[in-house]
Amino acid sequence: MPAVDDTPTALIATLGGKPQIVTFAVDDLLSQRVALHRVCAVHLAPSDPAIQRSLSLLRYEFDHHPPYRRHAERLGVHLRFDSFTIRERPGEALATLHSSAGGRAIERIDDFAAPSAIWLTVHRLITALKREDYAIILLVTGGPRLIGLQALSAASLLFDMHDQCLHLYTPPALRERAGRGEILHRSEDDPAVRLVHVPLLPINMIAPHLQEAALASPPQPTR
Repeated sequence: MPAVDDTPTALIATLGGKPQIVTFAVDDLLSQRVALHRVCAVHLAPSDPAIQRSLSLLRYEFDHHPPYRRHAERLGVHLRFDSFTIRERPGEALATLHSSAGGRAIERIDDFAAPSAIWLTVHRLITALKREDYAIILLVTGGPRLIGLQALSAASLLFDMHDQCLHLYTPPALRERAGRGEILHRSEDDPAVRLVHVPLLPINMIAPHLQEAALASPPQPTR
């Protein structure tokens, strides 16, 4: 489970049409007093109405949900929510990862370019966050399974002992009631969700020099 300390932490969450996966996880992390500074959602193009709705709900929650505001005040920071569309040629810095200059956005998971675009987008995002000295938690529960698999692949190259991967288990009754964002925060009467640690052996634990190469910018895909 996440360590409780003052290390600035960023959550990278794969996102589909169920935004409560993100908020349930954030609520649990904050209850553990994890020093969460920013949440980064990785998703297919928001031309999909389900993605649009998820992003709209999440942006509102991170701006208005009172416990998130209290957490930010306690840390003296703004709990920031960012969204990153999977693109064929993502930028290398956090600012440019948002940009449409990062090439064609991936709209469908069966797009021939989706696997490499997912991997490269997550690789660039992790690398950019590490440049800013964040510990990283990767939540792989939301969205199409391929996004989570490719995110785990990138994390295995780039993570170190301060980072970790999690899966959110939601009890069936709560999962059914939450639907596609109808419930974003569980009540005291709801069964508890559980963040499950996903074992991952980072490459730097085996061969530190290989991680140095992995942190270097990978080549852009060619067509």
